[in-house]
Amino acid sequence: MSLLERGHLTEEAMETYALGRLADPEAELLEEHLLLCHDCQDRLRQVDEFVAAFRVAADRTEGKQDAQTPPGRRVGPNLRASLFSFFRSWRPIYSIGGAVAAAALVVALLPQAQRPAAAPVRIELNAIRGMVPEVRLPSPGSALQFSLDLTGLPTAGRFTLELAAASGQVLWTETVARPEGGSLSVSPSFTPRAGIYWLRIYDDGGSRVLLREFGFRVRA
Repeated sequence: MSLLERGHLTEEAMETYALGRLADPEAELLEEHLLLCHDCQDRLRQVDEFVAAFRVAADRTEGKQDAQTPPGRRVGPNLRASLFSFFRSWRPIYSIGGAVAAAALVVALLPQAQRPAAAPVRIELNAIRGMVPEVRLPSPGSALQFSLDLTGLPTAGRFTLELAAASGQVLWTETVARPEGGSLSVSPSFTPRAGIYWLRIYDDGGSRVLLREFGFRVRA
């Protein structure tokens, strides 16, 4: 499969990645491209919303069918294939898929929040650009604690923090007061999985200006 075409990710590569079917070596190359290409981040966000909307519609339709259709006449995987083909032909589903994708994400994270908390893994994210920091989890479900470099940022006021996956889906957000000193310690309430993430700092004013963006990779 070709990952890039004219300097951007192909639609096939993004859909395969969104469905969790892209092999690890190709997935890593795709994620490295996403770190630098905001256009592909936006396109992948649309693909994720589409896939989430399709899955919700397929699950609901099959559930209704199982309750109403006599045994022996249930379509099962064939129905999913038909729905997937239908949704692919109607790309405007992206315009209404955001809420569905967000709901699907919340449902996916609820069971994980009940797991026992592991010792937090401390990560320092600096303003100096360079290699993307890599985090290796000592055990599944390990919590992450970040020390964010505030050098050069306003010395007073409040910040809005946002943690997002490489796809653009927001996993956690919180508004905090600007602490004294040059760093800010935060512990996002999310269960990390292997992949690339962004931690952003916004001005809490009405303009919501992006002040700083940190990228990091989690390896299982």
